Amino acid sequence: EDKESKNILLACSCRESEIPVKGVIPMFCNKNDQFRLKMTQITLRGLEVESIKQLLSEMLKKEESTLVRLSEVILAKTDGNPYFVKKYLHSLRSEGYLRYVKSEWIWDISSITAGTNISDNVVQSVETNILHLHPDVQSILKIASCLGFQFPRDVIDRFGRDYLVIGDRDNFAFVQSHVTRCLEVAIQEGIIEPTRNGRKF
Repeated sequence: EDKESKNILLACSCRESEIPVKGVIPMFCNKNDQFRLKMTQITLRGLEVESIKQLLSEMLKKEESTLVRLSEVILAKTDGNPYFVKKYLHSLRSEGYLRYVKSEWIWDISSITAGTNISDNVVQSVETNILHLHPDVQSILKIASCLGFQFPRDVIDRFGRDYLVIGDRDNFAFVQSHVTRCLEVAIQEGIIEPTRNGRKF
């Protein structure tokens, strides 16, 4: 027990769809008087059409006025989740619905809305993609997701071996090599990408 420390900041996050938030929050609130807690609750919402238009304008180098319908379709497909907006745009590009022709990005909105190769449920598409990965790759991604949007490689090496299902987990050199292969698979699948200081989603 550190009696000299007078303050501590604890930041917690959860998805309302996965955890009964209405039951968890009162549990903390009831402790306010006992522990003199000051709690601030921030509810994060998805991107709105205007935000998606601004994002597309910067990415595609187009005027926002030309991106209204595309932004509406993306909002409907992704519910404004920034990660799924990114994945959906990647799907449009890889499936040929979004093309770079003669130094500009072009698309046909009717083809996008009618396209059978683009999942109507981007969340389900991403989940299916992850579930098809090797269990060790899934384990590494679970650990990384707990560390935030960007995560350092050394932390993955340190904790990853406790969750690997193949190989000699007591051999740190093997663990590092295997984690590297798992991260490379995740990068190839477009789930994460390398950065100067580690990896990010």
